[in-house]
Amino acid sequence: MARAPLPFRPAVAAFSDYLLRSRARANLVGGRGLKDATIEARLADVAALANFLERRGINDWAAVTAGDIEEFLGSRSRHRLASFRMFSTFARKKKLILINPALGLTRPRPTGFAGRTLNSTEQRRLIHRWRLTTIDPRERVVGLFALLHGMTSSQIRTVLISDINTKAGTIVIAGRPYHVPLDPITLAAIDAVLTTRLTLRTNNPHLILTKDSRAHETAASPYFMTHILDPAGVTLAVLRQTRLADLAHSHDPRLVAAAFGMTAGGALHYVFDAVDREEEVFASTHED
Repeated sequence: MARAPLPFRPAVAAFSDYLLRSRARANLVGGRGLKDATIEARLADVAALANFLERRGINDWAAVTAGDIEEFLGSRSRHRLASFRMFSTFARKKKLILINPALGLTRPRPTGFAGRTLNSTEQRRLIHRWRLTTIDPRERVVGLFALLHGMTSSQIRTVLISDINTKAGTIVIAGRPYHVPLDPITLAAIDAVLTTRLTLRTNNPHLILTKDSRAHETAASPYFMTHILDPAGVTLAVLRQTRLADLAHSHDPRLVAAAFGMTAGGALHYVFDAVDREEEVFASTHED
């Protein structure tokens, strides 16, 4: 833990070992331990606090107060407080400190994403549903576009037939910097939509059509997009949130931002919820 000043390094190194061992135990019992990116973020937060303390003339974790932590946090987001709570709880159990300085500290929730996401079981259920040929192919396409490709309602509404290259298996998505590869399940759903279109006498260039839009050249209404997924018991927003939270938590948010045509800050918002959810699961693996 070279990022932390010398007096603080032994405790930070012990905390690092603790996080890795706890994750290994969680994996053994089928739980979800913190991912590498989250562990790295926790250690980076603690190291940053250690450097702040050294500049204030403090060189012992036992001398840290709640006021020191609050002053360091300032307007920073709450995920840093989560790091300090976890570290302080560990240090108290190991008798590195006598009093937990983070106990009782609270921070307002971030202004970024804090919404609902789907677990793996729920995602598998939806994928199975949208493979069925008995389901409205428009529901299948909208659901898969959002869950697997993180597309917004506006992006899905405005997809044109000409944006899709079924031979190459790619699609042009508004705001994305490159042609996006399509998976076989999504391609099958698109093919079902295109097959249905053959029975319609329409010149509308959009992929998703409704009874009203097929007689014109306009995109499907926002109302239609809001309710097309009702039979699946899910919303388009939750599907997209799930995809972005999973990607932003398991990869560098800057790469996710570049791939999805977002700002780095926009992608980083999705890390907060994923980290908090995993922290709740990870808390059950703490050592006695």
